[in-house]
Amino acid sequence: MLRVKLILFLFLIFFISCEDKNDTEEKLNSSEYVGTWDVKTYNYANSDCSGAKTQSTTLFETTYDLSSDGKVVIKDGFFCQDPEENEMCSATWYNDESTLTISDVFGPTKYDIVTNTLLSTDQKGTRSDGLNPTPTEFCVQVQLTKKF
Repeated sequence: MLRVKLILFLFLIFFISCEDKNDTEEKLNSSEYVGTWDVKTYNYANSDCSGAKTQSTTLFETTYDLSSDGKVVIKDGFFCQDPEENEMCSATWYNDESTLTISDVFGPTKYDIVTNTLLSTDQKGTRSDGLNPTPTEFCVQVQLTKKF
């Protein structure tokens, strides 16, 4: 019985000490992405992310400031006027060879790296408004463009 407990204990120690190195090895914070990025949103004509795109009109400019330590400060003219006061205005980021991921309070968003100055992602969902309370499907493209 002691032998069985010892084997189980050693197995447990071995199992706990092992970690998946793939998760940490592929996550980078490449310096080429550090800086300020403008956020623009485009509405697709169709909810399946096809058709013509038109830029969404917004009242406030939104920027993401990516720092070399993997932190993001989100700034806009509404919720994030003073980013230090609102946890919704902070996030983290990392990249791999083809995507850059920003994780905020709403979860992670993966952007395709189009160039080192342009990132893009399509997002689908449903929405309704006060004039038409019936939810409708939509698709938007969010683009981040690096400021110089």
